[in-house]
Amino acid sequence: MPNRLHNPASQAHRSAIVNLSRIAAVEPPSRAEYTVILDDGTEVTCSRGYRSQLREKVFFSG
Repeated sequence: MPNRLHNPASQAHRSAIVNLSRIAAVEPPSRAEYTVILDDGTEVTCSRGYRSQLREKVFFSG
């Protein structure tokens, strides 16, 4: 489903997809999970299973 969205998106958890253009910060892993903070202050947990996918899209997107 993320490929069908207008804005770039990434799965962060089995119940959460985040719009990459709305990410304000990514907090380091605690218990192997990142906390993604969106520009409106919403915090989304990024589980271990989606961690590498999110890391590639956030830190290596051009």
